[in-house]
Amino acid sequence: MTTLTSQFIVLELKLFTDLARLGAQVIAGIGFIGAGTIIVTKRRQVKGLTTAAGLWASACMGLAIGAGFYLGAIVVCVLILITVILLSKVESFILSRSKNVNMYIEFENMDDVGVIVSKFKELDVRVFDVEISKKNSSKSAYPNAIFSLKLPKKTSH
Repeated sequence: MTTLTSQFIVLELKLFTDLARLGAQVIAGIGFIGAGTIIVTKRRQVKGLTTAAGLWASACMGLAIGAGFYLGAIVVCVLILITVILLSKVESFILSRSKNVNMYIEFENMDDVGVIVSKFKELDVRVFDVEISKKNSSKSAYPNAIFSLKLPKKTSH
């Protein structure tokens, strides 16, 4: 979008500038702000990627509108909406059929881990990784673990 906006400025407004300069400045400036919205949680989940991408896309559309390149901004806005809607449906479809999950569990004492693993075995759930964190006063009052599980195939009863 920024490259197309730069071309629009040169071709339509007859202003001569380095075509790559506008795109480079948007990527550097807004990319830095967007990076500040991305965090990795204690549970090793990445949060804020969509927000960062939205900031960057909004900045690109804002530059296009500011330069008078309305058609480009409208097309990109429609493409972004279609992508966000379509990919959220694809994500839901994939997650609904996923057989591998990570489960975060807090328990009162370390002896409970064996009980939890036994329960998973009863349910025919395979545990292929366990990451145990002992009592941590900053985040959780109890010991906790992240279990990586493989769920059994669905059976019709």
